[in-house]
Amino acid sequence: MEASIRSVTLDYSNIDPSKHPARTGNLITKGVESEVLGATSFSPEDPFSASERIMCYVKRVVQRDGGGGGDVVTTAGRPGDMGGKGAVGGVGGRRNEVYRVNSGVEGVRCEVYGEVGLVRVDEGTEGGVEGNWGKVEGRFEGVETVYGYCNRKDRSRMGGGESKVLLKGGAKERWEAWENGIPYSCKLEGNSLSVGIFPDSRGMRWWCRENGGGKKRMLNLFAHGCGYAKAAKEGGMGKGTNVDIDKGWLELFDGGEGWDNVYGDAGEWVEKFRKRGSQWDIIIVDPPSSSVGKNGKRWSSLTDYPSLVTSLTSLLPSSGGTLVTISNLRSQSPSKFHDSVLKGIKEGGRKGTLNTVVGEGEDGGGMGVKKYIWDVE
Repeated sequence: MEASIRSVTLDYSNIDPSKHPARTGNLITKGVESEVLGATSFSPEDPFSASERIMCYVKRVVQRDGGGGGDVVTTAGRPGDMGGKGAVGGVGGRRNEVYRVNSGVEGVRCEVYGEVGLVRVDEGTEGGVEGNWGKVEGRFEGVETVYGYCNRKDRSRMGGGESKVLLKGGAKERWEAWENGIPYSCKLEGNSLSVGIFPDSRGMRWWCRENGGGKKRMLNLFAHGCGYAKAAKEGGMGKGTNVDIDKGWLELFDGGEGWDNVYGDAGEWVEKFRKRGSQWDIIIVDPPSSSVGKNGKRWSSLTDYPSLVTSLTSLLPSSGGTLVTISNLRSQSPSKFHDSVLKGIKEGGRKGTLNTVVGEGEDGGGMGVKKYIWDVE
């Protein structure tokens, strides 16, 4: 049976009342295809300006087959904690330098990563990259280097189409971009079309930092630029393992003692970890929508996600752990993805309760990324 959310409460009680009066409101959803499971930020009628909107956590999700009860509670942090362009937060008070900018042009997305900007033009958009650059050039004032390229439908296909085009400034391959007081290593080498982190994952990186304390251990599968590990380490996590099939991405993170970077196919390493009896308190899974491994085996998020989740259940302590499941597959509805993960947890002989939904926030850009955090018993 599919999951359904009945209602949501927006709790503004921790917002500075001198700037925004605390208030509470209810949003009644419309069944299993509700936007709540893909909730991004506050409703349009709230009093927050766009620059002050922040990612929301959706907690205590009501599940038909999981019982529970009570409303879904969405609690926002303080403006600036996870803010977009120019927001200040974290150690050192460095301004956020990772954000999306409204291009004003359909089919064109503008992103800034500190010194470097990207213009992503969807396939089929009239004018292509060069034809739209003049329309959005003003969005990159103060940005040293800007690249553009044709954006494929799914992030997993990046690199399979056009090469990037240098639109402004000199070529730049490696640099740092700050977010909430944390410097993230970025790179654009060769024909790579990915920087290493994504603006729509800011809320997830925030969660990793907030939950990194104590003696927890993290397994970060499909680690890419290791942004989640970097955030968790800054939050106090002392042990973890990153797994990625690209050595170049793993080189962006050096966690020091207690942290391991493992090169290779994530699925193959999961089986090795199971045989060794390895376990972690938090497991993050952020795979591509589809890919072909170096062994020629094809991965499909739509069909293979449940079995991957099942294999991960034994890597969480019997006393309970946290599983973070992320999907970039736009064609799969939030509720369908929820059910596929829950199926995998159950087939692993464990009980899963959806604890938190991390939204895309104003930087999401409608990419349809789903981020669900589960308590696994």
